Amino acid sequence: MIDKTKFISTDSDDSSLTAKTEIESAGDQNNCPETIIASGVGKLLNNRFELLEIIGSGGMGTVYKALDKRDIEAGNSHFIAIKIINNQYKNHPDLLKALHNEARKTQSIAHPNIITVYDFDRDQDTVFMTMEFIDGISLDKIIRANPSGIPVSDALNIITKMSRALIYAHSQHLIHSDLKPNNVLVSNSNQVKLFDFGIARLTNMA
Repeated sequence: MIDKTKFISTDSDDSSLTAKTEIESAGDQNNCPETIIASGVGKLLNNRFELLEIIGSGGMGTVYKALDKRDIEAGNSHFIAIKIINNQYKNHPDLLKALHNEARKTQSIAHPNIITVYDFDRDQDTVFMTMEFIDGISLDKIIRANPSGIPVSDALNIITKMSRALIYAHSQHLIHSDLKPNNVLVSNSNQVKLFDFGIARLTNMA
């Protein structure tokens, strides 16, 4: 349940949609409570990545807003996103291989409507993926915040950019096998980004 939402439409050249939200929702953060507690905000991975806050969770893992201390040392201060794989999957060799393949394939493509994946790594018993950080909200939350429907111009903008991402991914022989609203991000700067290319189908093996 979304308790507080501000949904603002604009007429900018890039997009007719700006979503600015204040979300107080226990539901999304309670999908994997044991993983969230075990991973922990404030943890430092590989003596490099500092987990700042939880920005989402699901069947595969928990996603954190994070800082790369190596980037800070180099004078950069951009946030990144880190997806920590849930405990029940991290020791499954076939699934980890699939995750590694997803990271490798996604690294090979570059498109403004696809989340950039940086790396797939491990810190002792913590398995994680580093990705581009997008300050925004997932499409499923936008849909839930608008029970009467999203304005047509906004919906067309999202669908158009999703389609561009899929067309490009297909041209690079990459298929998104888990396309759904919570795998689409709409940023506060009017970007639309797809992520999580094709791992969910393997979770039933664990």
